[in-house]
Amino acid sequence: MLDDLKTRLAASRARLAEMRVYLEIDPKREELGRLEAETANPDFWNDQVKARANIEATKPLKALLEPFGAIAAGLDDAEVMIELVEAGEGDALAE
Repeated sequence: MLDDLKTRLAASRARLAEMRVYLEIDPKREELGRLEAETANPDFWNDQVKARANIEATKPLKALLEPFGAIAAGLDDAEVMIELVEAGEGDALAE
C-alpha cells in the first residue's frame, strides 16, 4: 500500500513538473510579483487607469497560480505523511 502511494505521488510530482513548464508558472510568478510590487508604490493609485490595468492583470495570474500552489502544497503534505508512516507514525497513514 505504501509503495503504491509513493508511486502515485512520484507520478503526480512528474505531472506537476510538466504543468509547471507548460503553463509557464515561474514566469507568471515573476510577473505577479512585479505587478504586486507596483501596488506598494505610494503613487500607485494616482493613475486610476494604470492601477485598474494592474489589478485586472493580476486576476488571471492569481486564478492560475493559487490552485497550482495548492496542488504543490498538497503533494508536499502527502510526502511528509509518507515519511511519517515510514518513521513508524501509524496514525499518519489514516490521515
